[in-house]
Amino acid sequence: MKRRELIEVPGLGNPKWYAGGSRFGDLVWTAGQVPVNSEVEMPEPFREQAELVLDNLETTLKALGSGMGAILKMNAYLESLDDFDLYNEVYVKRMTEHGLPPRTTVEVVRFPPPMKIEIEVVAHVLR
Repeated sequence: MKRRELIEVPGLGNPKWYAGGSRFGDLVWTAGQVPVNSEVEMPEPFREQAELVLDNLETTLKALGSGMGAILKMNAYLESLDDFDLYNEVYVKRMTEHGLPPRTTVEVVRFPPPMKIEIEVVAHVLR
Protein backbone atom coordinates (compact mmCIF):
# COMPACT_ATOMS: atom_id res chain seq x y z
CA MET A 1 0.00 0.00 0.00
CA LYS A 2 1.25 3.46 -0.84
CA ARG A 3 1.82 6.03 1.88
CA ARG A 4 0.68 9.60 1.85
CA GLU A 5 3.34 12.29 1.76
CA LEU A 6 2.70 15.44 3.78
CA ILE A 7 4.20 18.70 2.51
CA GLU A 8 4.93 21.90 4.40
CA VAL A 9 5.44 24.78 1.99
CA PRO A 10 8.11 27.18 3.27
CA GLY A 11 7.28 30.87 3.24
CA LEU A 12 3.50 30.59 3.19
CA GLY A 13 2.89 31.08 6.89
CA ASN A 14 1.52 27.57 7.32
CA PRO A 15 1.14 26.92 11.02
CA LYS A 16 3.01 23.99 12.49
CA TRP A 17 -0.22 22.16 13.33
CA TYR A 18 -1.11 21.17 9.74
CA ALA A 19 0.50 20.29 6.43
CA GLY A 20 0.28 22.64 3.46
CA GLY A 21 -0.75 19.68 1.35
CA SER A 22 -0.60 15.95 0.92
CA ARG A 23 0.12 13.59 -1.91
CA PHE A 24 -1.13 10.03 -2.27
CA GLY A 25 -0.19 8.29 -5.49
CA ASP A 26 -1.12 10.56 -8.37
CA LEU A 27 -3.49 12.80 -6.37
CA VAL A 28 -2.75 15.86 -4.25
CA TRP A 29 -4.85 17.82 -1.78
CA THR A 30 -3.98 21.27 -0.57
CA ALA A 31 -4.79 22.78 2.77
CA GLY A 32 -6.88 25.91 2.54
CA GLN A 33 -4.63 28.61 1.12
CA VAL A 34 -5.03 32.01 2.74
CA PRO A 35 -3.92 35.48 1.63
CA VAL A 36 -0.59 35.80 3.44
CA ASN A 37 2.81 36.44 1.91
CA SER A 38 6.21 35.25 3.11
CA GLU A 39 6.22 38.00 5.76
CA VAL A 40 2.79 36.74 6.94
CA GLU A 41 1.22 40.02 5.90
CA MET A 42 -2.34 40.15 4.59
CA PRO A 43 -3.50 42.82 2.13
CA GLU A 44 -6.86 44.51 2.79
CA PRO A 45 -8.47 44.70 -0.71
CA PHE A 46 -10.37 41.58 -1.78
CA ARG A 47 -8.82 41.49 -5.27
CA GLU A 48 -5.29 41.46 -3.83
CA GLN A 49 -6.26 38.72 -1.37
CA ALA A 50 -7.74 36.58 -4.16
CA GLU A 51 -4.63 37.00 -6.33
CA LEU A 52 -2.34 36.17 -3.40
CA VAL A 53 -4.37 33.05 -2.53
CA LEU A 54 -4.03 31.83 -6.13
CA ASP A 55 -0.27 32.57 -6.04
CA ASN A 56 0.03 30.55 -2.82
CA LEU A 57 -2.06 27.77 -4.31
CA GLU A 58 0.22 27.60 -7.34
CA THR A 59 3.31 27.46 -5.09
CA THR A 60 1.77 24.69 -3.01
CA LEU A 61 0.77 22.67 -6.07
CA LYS A 62 4.31 22.93 -7.48
CA ALA A 63 5.72 21.67 -4.16
CA LEU A 64 3.38 18.68 -4.48
CA GLY A 65 4.46 17.92 -8.08
CA SER A 66 1.32 19.39 -9.62
CA GLY A 67 0.16 22.67 -11.13
CA MET A 68 -2.80 24.91 -11.85
CA GLY A 69 -3.60 23.00 -15.03
CA ALA A 70 -4.01 19.76 -13.07
CA ILE A 71 -6.72 20.95 -10.69
CA LEU A 72 -9.59 18.47 -10.55
CA LYS A 73 -11.81 20.30 -8.04
CA MET A 74 -11.64 23.69 -6.33
CA ASN A 75 -13.44 24.83 -3.17
CA ALA A 76 -13.47 28.54 -2.39
CA TYR A 77 -14.67 30.12 0.82
CA LEU A 78 -15.58 33.81 0.77
CA GLU A 79 -16.29 36.02 3.75
CA SER A 80 -19.14 37.54 1.74
CA LEU A 81 -20.86 36.47 -1.45
CA ASP A 82 -20.99 40.20 -2.21
CA ASP A 83 -17.40 39.61 -3.42
CA PHE A 84 -18.42 36.76 -5.76
CA ASP A 85 -18.32 38.84 -8.97
CA LEU A 86 -14.86 40.18 -8.11
CA TYR A 87 -13.71 36.67 -7.21
CA ASN A 88 -14.99 35.44 -10.59
CA GLU A 89 -12.99 38.15 -12.41
CA VAL A 90 -9.74 37.10 -10.69
CA TYR A 91 -10.53 33.38 -10.98
CA VAL A 92 -11.46 33.42 -14.68
CA LYS A 93 -8.46 35.59 -15.60
CA ARG A 94 -6.08 33.25 -13.77
CA MET A 95 -7.65 29.88 -14.60
CA THR A 96 -8.95 30.22 -18.19
CA GLU A 97 -5.63 29.22 -19.76
CA HIS A 98 -5.74 25.96 -17.78
CA GLY A 99 -9.44 25.20 -18.28
CA LEU A 100 -11.94 26.03 -15.58
CA PRO A 101 -12.21 23.12 -13.13
CA PRO A 102 -15.39 22.20 -11.28
CA ARG A 103 -15.68 24.38 -8.21
CA THR A 104 -17.79 25.16 -5.20
CA THR A 105 -17.96 28.63 -3.68
CA VAL A 106 -19.57 29.23 -0.32
CA GLU A 107 -19.90 32.10 2.12
CA VAL A 108 -18.24 31.65 5.50
CA VAL A 109 -18.82 33.80 8.51
CA ARG A 110 -16.23 34.66 11.12
CA PHE A 111 -13.01 34.56 9.14
CA PRO A 112 -10.33 36.24 11.26
CA PRO A 113 -10.15 39.87 10.03
CA PRO A 114 -9.00 41.04 7.58
CA MET A 115 -9.12 37.63 5.78
CA LYS A 116 -11.82 37.48 3.10
CA ILE A 117 -11.00 34.33 1.08
CA GLU A 118 -9.58 30.81 1.38
CA ILE A 119 -9.19 28.20 -1.40
CA GLU A 120 -8.38 24.48 -1.37
CA VAL A 121 -8.06 22.06 -4.28
CA VAL A 122 -7.67 18.46 -5.29
CA ALA A 123 -5.32 18.01 -8.22
CA HIS A 124 -3.46 15.39 -10.23
CA VAL A 125 0.33 14.98 -10.20
CA LEU A 126 1.97 16.20 -13.40
CA ARG A 127 4.21 13.80 -15.26
